[in-house]
Amino acid sequence: MFFYQVMIVGLFLINIPISKNKINEKMSSFFAYAITFTVLALISGLKSINIGNDTQVYANLFYQSPSINTQLSGLFSQRFEGGYLILNKLLYGLYPNVQLLFITISVIVVFCWLFTIHQFSSNISASIFLFLTFRLYFMLLSNLRQSLAMGIVLISFYFLNKNKLLISVLLTLFAATFHVSALVFIIYILLRKVRVTKAIVAYSAVISVLGFIFFSRIFNIVLSIFPKYSSYLNTSYSSSDMKLSLILNFFVVLSVFIFGSVVLRNEPDNRAPYNSLVHKLHLILLIGVVISFIAIQFSMLNRVTSYFTMFIVLYIPTILSVIKSQSKRHVCYFIILTLFFTYNLLIMLFRPEWNAIVPYTTFWQASFFGGV
Repeated sequence: MFFYQVMIVGLFLINIPISKNKINEKMSSFFAYAITFTVLALISGLKSINIGNDTQVYANLFYQSPSINTQLSGLFSQRFEGGYLILNKLLYGLYPNVQLLFITISVIVVFCWLFTIHQFSSNISASIFLFLTFRLYFMLLSNLRQSLAMGIVLISFYFLNKNKLLISVLLTLFAATFHVSALVFIIYILLRKVRVTKAIVAYSAVISVLGFIFFSRIFNIVLSIFPKYSSYLNTSYSSSDMKLSLILNFFVVLSVFIFGSVVLRNEPDNRAPYNSLVHKLHLILLIGVVISFIAIQFSMLNRVTSYFTMFIVLYIPTILSVIKSQSKRHVCYFIILTLFFTYNLLIMLFRPEWNAIVPYTTFWQASFFGGV
């Protein structure tokens, strides 16, 4: 566990020069990005199959992939999506060792995250810190398919922000071939021009309550479309212990959204147009709040929530950039980053089974040492 904390603090400090715009910013940012990319890609790519709740399943699938019939048309019924199976087949044909799969997905996902952070974040080091402490990176150590789908959705958002609607939709559909849950991002694509007002927040609250109350009926409809997820009903994903994770996640997302709403309301000099980045991210997070509240009824919905709540990594620096007072902004950064660091630390200490990434072991040391 100490290993992860050192990594988090180290990468945060390495990337601080990028956010401070020093004279040699280009050179320092290049080395900072190179080090960050290398460290994150290697840690997730060189992990052993003992790291992550689902890693063993993905390893077995990789070795069985040559004999599995692959059909993209079975997106809603197959246990594993066609795009992911095709990727496994291709990599197995190149080199039949599961480590190649881990490394390939790690490189793609880490690149997508760092690219998006570079494009949108007003504070690179803070965004990378949040990417780690909000445990989005640790998803990569366990949930390969969804991490890959989320990475592609980030690129979809980039093109959507460039008004490349068709490319964004196609990328979202492509992401769904790795994890069908990525289709939920279409909700934001359809609502992208909505400005978050008091009325919209009120409507969202009503939708949240109704969705929570009538969850069972809604879920039966979802299962009729995605029957493969019925297998999760009798697994740990539906256990009462996981509700703590869902409640914590909802509390974090709701708190961040409320904080952002207060900042946007109280900053007198904030005249950002409705289509500015801050309002786009505000809408995305509101959608995340709604779904994360409903997800308390069933933890599998938390996977759907992730496509919206992951934008916290960009949302917090963007919201804080609205604060004109530098001293207030620095205090807010200190408090928020400390809280997220504590959040991640407590989970690793008291609920390590949520991701099963502690202790960390590489593939070559797994059979010889107990981890670091």
